[in-house]
Amino acid sequence: MFQRSSIVKAWGWLTKVKDDVLILYYAWKNPKTPAYIRGLLVLMAAYVISPIDIVPDYLPFLGIMDDLTVIPVGILSLTQLLPKQVRLESERESQKWRKRIPFIVGLLGIIGLAWIVMAIVGIGYLLQK
Repeated sequence: MFQRSSIVKAWGWLTKVKDDVLILYYAWKNPKTPAYIRGLLVLMAAYVISPIDIVPDYLPFLGIMDDLTVIPVGILSLTQLLPKQVRLESERESQKWRKRIPFIVGLLGIIGLAWIVMAIVGIGYLLQK
């Protein structure tokens, strides 16, 4: 159904969006980031958090597709709007953070597994009573 190359391209694109989110985070913290970029970042964050969408989510397929297009395109566009110096500094900072991701994911996995075990033990205890 899907060609292998299209899946690889989609994965690369998602990785780029994830990396750009980190870059935008560090650009937000950078005092050299222009005010209009900060304003656009606030608008983008408000759109992500807001329950109001361009197309309501209860519409089958279309409600989710607007989020799957508007948000990544906005992230990629905002990263391209950054001044070169700010982008380079933000990329450098995000590289440091990315080295910690495997540890954080592993820690979250252990915590999640512990919660599942505790829930199973708790449900088992409640069912015995």
